[in-house]
Amino acid sequence: METLIKADIFFFITSIAVVIVTIVLAIAGFYFIRVLRTFGQISEKLKDTVDSTSDDIRDIVEQVQDSSAFRLMFGGGRRHRAAKHTIKK
Repeated sequence: METLIKADIFFFITSIAVVIVTIVLAIAGFYFIRVLRTFGQISEKLKDTVDSTSDDIRDIVEQVQDSSAFRLMFGGGRRHRAAKHTIKK
């Protein structure tokens, strides 16, 4: 009879522990999903910013290459740039 009482106490405590662990894991999973969504939003904003910045930098490089000071220092860049564009396409 004593072992039956000990078994009942063990299963009661184990059941409570399983319920508590399940609740804690559910809460942790909820916050983990929120963190992953936030990282997704941050990475999307970062990607958009990098794309926009690369376009801006490309425009700046073209403006610098088209400037008369650049052509004076590095030679007639118009013919050279036109040849590079035909090769890329």
